[in-house]
Amino acid sequence: MGRTRWLQTVKRPILDDQGQVHMVLGAATDITERKRMEEILLQRERDLSAALQERERISQDLHDGILQSLYAVGLGLEACKPLVKRQPDQVAEKFVTILDQAIGQLNQVMTEVRNFIAGLESQVMQGGDFSTALRAMVEAMAASSSARCRVKIDDGAAQRLSTEQALHIINIVREGVSNALRHSHAKQITVSLRELIRSDRLAVTDDGVGFDTRSAQGVGHGLVNMAARAQKVRGLFAIQSKPDKGTRISLDLPKDTHYAHN
Repeated sequence: MGRTRWLQTVKRPILDDQGQVHMVLGAATDITERKRMEEILLQRERDLSAALQERERISQDLHDGILQSLYAVGLGLEACKPLVKRQPDQVAEKFVTILDQAIGQLNQVMTEVRNFIAGLESQVMQGGDFSTALRAMVEAMAASSSARCRVKIDDGAAQRLSTEQALHIINIVREGVSNALRHSHAKQITVSLRELIRSDRLAVTDDGVGFDTRSAQGVGHGLVNMAARAQKVRGLFAIQSKPDKGTRISLDLPKDTHYAHN
């Protein structure tokens, strides 16, 4: 019918009473489906490589384009202050307050963009070491904060991660640490990946003000994003928090899902 089939053949000699070969026994196994799956996996690897290159391009565009534009806007707002101060005192005070608020919000947006770039530029995106990439990202995010950030990675758990899982974990940690830095007023934030009996557990823990998980206030879209990423890697996502009791975000990856992704 014009279709190609792939066969794997095995041949064994059949010996007579004198030990001479007088026949050959052959067996053929149809491996067409296996070859098809191999081709699908290769295509997915190529697609993933293209996606990583696109992420790098977006990262560069953000840095060279949007971030620089935001910085220029900030300079323009600062330049308005001397002009505003020439107005009557009450008017000037009101406008300066509005300008300061706008500059503060702009600086917050710039911080978010830098944190996003840190995630895109992580070494795992470039085929580097996951543990090193995760530590570098957390350090970059916490550089301007008074909170102490610690990263604890179990090498065995890290090595079991597929590329897809590593990418999602990097972004889950980015969301979790970003929320903790912005909302929790924590003194210490801990990121850990450790091996359990049947799973590997990622956790982002802080000792901050916490929140009521029933309303999920203070987390915003970050909680939804993290839960969606957890679902994509077939992990069990959970969040524990109480007012004044800190927050713990966890992702359990059953060990069999590691092998399914690799």
